[in-house]
Amino acid sequence: ICDVYQPCEGSGTEADPYLIGNAGQLMWFSNFVGQGNGSANAKLTADIIYNAGDLSGLNGKTEGYRFWTPIGMIMNHETGIDTFVTYTGTFDGDGHTISGLYHFDFWSYAGNAGLVSKLGAGGVIKNVTVKNSYFATSSYAGAILGQNLGGIVENCHNVNTTVASAARVGGIVGDNRTGTIRYCTNKGNVKFFKVNSGLAFGFSEFGGIAGSTEGTIEYCTNYGDIVSSTEISDVGGIAGQIYQGIVRNCVNEGDINVSGGTNFGGITGYQYHGTLSRNINYGTIAGGNLVGGVIGNPLGNGGRYTHNYTVGGNAYGIGSWDGCFAITEEELANGRLAFELGIGQELGKDARPSVGAPAVY
Repeated sequence: ICDVYQPCEGSGTEADPYLIGNAGQLMWFSNFVGQGNGSANAKLTADIIYNAGDLSGLNGKTEGYRFWTPIGMIMNHETGIDTFVTYTGTFDGDGHTISGLYHFDFWSYAGNAGLVSKLGAGGVIKNVTVKNSYFATSSYAGAILGQNLGGIVENCHNVNTTVASAARVGGIVGDNRTGTIRYCTNKGNVKFFKVNSGLAFGFSEFGGIAGSTEGTIEYCTNYGDIVSSTEISDVGGIAGQIYQGIVRNCVNEGDINVSGGTNFGGITGYQYHGTLSRNINYGTIAGGNLVGGVIGNPLGNGGRYTHNYTVGGNAYGIGSWDGCFAITEEELANGRLAFELGIGQELGKDARPSVGAPAVY
């Protein structure tokens, strides 16, 4: 009989990963990585229910749920000083879903909350969905990953999971510092939430896919809305802020509705010398100052915008930049933009281009 708190099969190597099929084994793997085994590999063999029910509607600390410690994190509930082991192995969900993760971190400035806390160069998280879960922390929060320091997040999905934080929060990754996010979708909630009034910093960088990025985001789609009655800044359907990063071939379907603040965009709220190529926004973008269907505040143009579109509204919140255009729904039907964007459309059936649709030639 297999021990529920330790994988029955596998040695953790790339060729022989730990096989994880229940909540106890997942908990064991998180702690194992946190003890210094950052290169261990794992593969899911079944869908896992960590806590039963839908946790996405939680709002703050809640008793009665089994606590989730992100992979690679060791929490100190007495001092509030968490320690992290950067994950550099491969975590393969193999198409399975993990549901009911509950994480609330009251203390740390850099919470690094998600399925995995930190991902480093060589690390891969792929083929996994996080569903009906709840993460609340100070900053660096995403349903899949808190902070990406050079790894790859591929084919990962947020379904009805709430990620709540005061800064650098995304539906998939909180802070994509230097890594790559590709073929991911967010159908969850990204919310402003201040876990501790004693933690003082700016309320900024909220994104449907990533809160902030200096790396690459490609072929991703955001369906989730970002709504806040508190003034927040640097809010984007794909990335809240781009700092010399790349966002390409992405689609935003989510709406942004914030009571105040600055820098709101369907693709990104604020960018500094970033590259935006072949992206499209279908969402309604509303906020305080500098609101655009593609970019809110396009600081540092440098000729880095090509073939970016928004359906309705202004393409940018300030200035006038080549490569960002407002179009109508009628202009989408014939497939020309799908071809230009490189994201596909089934002509005669799909009214809009989308990631994963049949290619248009």
